[in-house]
Amino acid sequence: MTDPDLSRRIRDAGGRVTTARLAVLRCLADADEPLTPDEVLEHLARNSDHVPDRVTIYRAIDWLAVHGLVRRLATVGRAARYEPVEDREAHAHFQCRRCAQTRCLPAPTPPLPPLPPGYAAERIELVIHGLCAACRAGDTP
Repeated sequence: MTDPDLSRRIRDAGGRVTTARLAVLRCLADADEPLTPDEVLEHLARNSDHVPDRVTIYRAIDWLAVHGLVRRLATVGRAARYEPVEDREAHAHFQCRRCAQTRCLPAPTPPLPPLPPGYAAERIELVIHGLCAACRAGDTP
C-alpha cells in the first residue's frame, strides 16, 4: 500500500495525517507479523530519518486503533501487538508462549457458534498458543 493510500485512510477516519501516524501505519503495513510498539520504534530507528519518541509512537498507535485502522491482538504477556486492518482475508495467529513471537497464519473463517437472538458478530479472533520451532528445539530460554 502506498503512502497516499495510507494518508487517505487516516483522513477518511477523520484524522490529520501526521508524520508519526503515517510512519506507524506504514511500518505495520509493511511488517510480516503483528508488532509491539517497541518493535515499531526499533524498526523506525533502523529505517527512518525521522523517528518519533516512544510516547508519540504509543499515541499514534492508540489513535489508529480507536479509529479502526489497526487492530490490537490478544496476546500473552504485557506487550500488545498490532496489525493493520486491511481488506485482506481473515486469518489466524500463532503465538509462542515462551518467546512471544507472533505469526500470521492463513485460515478459513471458523464456523460461528449460534449467537443469542439479536446479537451480531463483527469479527472473530483466532489465536493459537504453543511453542515456535526455535523454542521447541531449545534455542530460546
